[in-house]
Amino acid sequence: MPCTDPETGQLIGSYELGLLSAEERSRFDTHVMRCDHCFQDLYRTTPLITRMTARETATRGRSIVAASAGRRRWWVWTALVATAAAVLLIVYVPRTFGPSEPQERLRGVEEGSIVLYAPIGEVPRPSELDWKIVPPATSYSIAITTPEGDLIWTGTAQAPPMELPEHVRAKLKPRGSYIWQVEALDEDGQTWISPRMTFTVWD
Repeated sequence: MPCTDPETGQLIGSYELGLLSAEERSRFDTHVMRCDHCFQDLYRTTPLITRMTARETATRGRSIVAASAGRRRWWVWTALVATAAAVLLIVYVPRTFGPSEPQERLRGVEEGSIVLYAPIGEVPRPSELDWKIVPPATSYSIAITTPEGDLIWTGTAQAPPMELPEHVRAKLKPRGSYIWQVEALDEDGQTWISPRMTFTVWD
């Protein structure tokens, strides 16, 4: 299926790398909710970009803090971004995809929908949950469960992202799969509920 707006669709690589302006990110958010082609592209590469950036963060955390080491880390980060950009070009320029479909749909109605950003798919043990703001909402209720329905944790937030407490992170075991969902509430009592999204901890 072709992209419904190629001019906006070509921003997907910069979107994944966090290089878009606020206006461009908002424009792409709206586009990806309408375009199945770009939605599937985004779902394919989210675990790849998450894993690459997470491993770089761990490497930098173990480095010795010194001026020369700082310069080396800068070059490593630059090389990582360049590699990620090259991977995105390989994936998106040919626009060829396998038959697999996303496990969960991240889309709802255009107004008042909740889009879950992270964690999605195979990820390191997450430190926070992030989702799209629903402008009328004044609070959000978040729940994490096992695929069998056992409750791991519930919490509330005024806005995303939400940092996970350490005792909750400790419950997320390596190679374990978990489901999270967000419910938004406004002052008039109206609610919006996100899709149920699955993630698997790989470390």
